[in-house]
Amino acid sequence: MQTLETINVGQAPNDGTGDEHRTAFQKVNTNFDRVVQGVGEIGTAAQEAADAAQAAGQVAAGAIPASEKGEAGGVAPLDAAGKVPAAHLPEQEEFIPMAQKGVAEGVATLGPDGKVTSDQLPNAVDAIPLTEKGQPGGVATLDDEGKVPAPQLAKGLAGGVAPLDSSVLIPDIYLPFRAHGQCRLVYVSASEIRLMPENGNGLIIDERQFRIPVAGVPLANTAFVASTLHYVYAASDGVGGVKLESAVAATNPHSRHTNGVEVKTSDPTRTLVGMALTSAANVFIWSSISRWVASWFNRRKVALIEASSNSPTGSTAPVKLTQGLYPLLWAGSVASIDLAGVTWSNAAGATGSYLQIRADTTVIAGGLGYTLSNSPWQVPTAVVSKHEATVDGLINFAPYGWTNNTTIPVTFRQDFNGSVEI
Repeated sequence: MQTLETINVGQAPNDGTGDEHRTAFQKVNTNFDRVVQGVGEIGTAAQEAADAAQAAGQVAAGAIPASEKGEAGGVAPLDAAGKVPAAHLPEQEEFIPMAQKGVAEGVATLGPDGKVTSDQLPNAVDAIPLTEKGQPGGVATLDDEGKVPAPQLAKGLAGGVAPLDSSVLIPDIYLPFRAHGQCRLVYVSASEIRLMPENGNGLIIDERQFRIPVAGVPLANTAFVASTLHYVYAASDGVGGVKLESAVAATNPHSRHTNGVEVKTSDPTRTLVGMALTSAANVFIWSSISRWVASWFNRRKVALIEASSNSPTGSTAPVKLTQGLYPLLWAGSVASIDLAGVTWSNAAGATGSYLQIRADTTVIAGGLGYTLSNSPWQVPTAVVSKHEATVDGLINFAPYGWTNNTTIPVTFRQDFNGSVEI
């Protein structure tokens, strides 16, 4: 506030030495003005002081006490470089070193959007697109228990992950096998054999369930070597179906796999379904005397019949009388053979005729004689036999006959029949 002016009142009353009345009151007025102005300035200063005090209080309320610096639960001090000293940093195992950022076996870096950058994601070939999840041709979803939900399972199978077919079901090919051997290898023509469904359509290949189509699975004679026995194996065609393969029997044997399925030895991906033999002209043979196609599964009794004809001989040693029967037989299978007819001498005089049945060159029945006294009297003959094959392959069953007198030839006329399961 400004200094107030002093009124001169003189040395004594009315001595004429003091200020005049007008001058004195002018000083009074001036002093009043200065007092009023001073009081206003004091009020303003007081308000500013109050405002400053309030602001200081707010700053103090938001500040961290100095006593918390460097203390547990407080704040870390900074060193001369403006960084937190090592003594106030966590132990090594509590954080990931910067050296591991964005390197193999480390951690992925994040882009500006806070997501892993594309160059650190797996290649597309290593991942299944989300659009394939639970879709036909895709993969099955998993429920809260990590299992495939029932609607995506085929025929009640539980658990696992498998591709889904167009009906959003797991195909039979990925289910545990239930049906096997429901097929039969059959002759179709000179150039084709075919695996047909029989009593169902299931077949196990490599411990997986396959289905034989209604039309069957063909195999052409071009897959064979002429006059050579082949086994026929079924294999996966790679797209859920079945294909047939021929394999030379001598070098591609079959055996029982650990799961009970007969397979190509040491190759469970090839299931045995049959065997076949082609002629010298490399064609399949299926006639009344030659059955050159044999099914491993669902074997049927098949008849073999050789038409009767006159077979004369003057030999005193056994000779083959007719072509005979030619079936393919599996080891352990049994053929029933019967020979019935008549024999007679071709010249006057007494003699004897003899008749046998042989498998290849081995005698399996007969050898007894028929007494012939006068030509052309006929004597009935009959030879019946069963033969068990010891190996897979073609067997020639044939009648053999002879006379006991070189000067009296004899004639045989026989009906030669057989029955085999192939």
